[in-house]
Amino acid sequence: MGELGSVFEDDDGELPRGPDLRVTVEIPRVALGATLRAPVPARIAADGELLERVVLHGEDPDTIELHLPEQLPERAVLRLRGQGAAVDGGRAGDLLVVVELVDRPPRDDERIEHPPKQLSRRADDVLAGTSSDATDITWWLLMGLVLLGGGLLLLLTL
Repeated sequence: MGELGSVFEDDDGELPRGPDLRVTVEIPRVALGATLRAPVPARIAADGELLERVVLHGEDPDTIELHLPEQLPERAVLRLRGQGAAVDGGRAGDLLVVVELVDRPPRDDERIEHPPKQLSRRADDVLAGTSSDATDITWWLLMGLVLLGGGLLLLLTL
């Protein structure tokens, strides 16, 4: 039987790993809770030299895609695994994106995609008759409560 691994350890323990790259990205506050395509240079300075960052297959080499939570603290660091610098015969490092929140509208080179709103079917929608298969049971509930209350009052007086 094999050994259990750790989620904190790398699967490719023996392969060399490329360096992590760090970049600061301005994020308009209106992009929080959405997906932002933000411009990032293809070459990033690390250890005194410019290193090429790894671009995922099919992705735009001039941008990165960030899925941003609604509550993102200033100067948060987002880790994009495998999008740092590559190394021969090994795997790529990570791209560390430092978030700088700004109060401005998105620029032309930034694209924000908000997730679709989920429709919910609430109980008050059904009672109000807004659903096509809804039955208004308010009257019947009120009558039942009145009859139940009247029956209890009659029992108490006897």
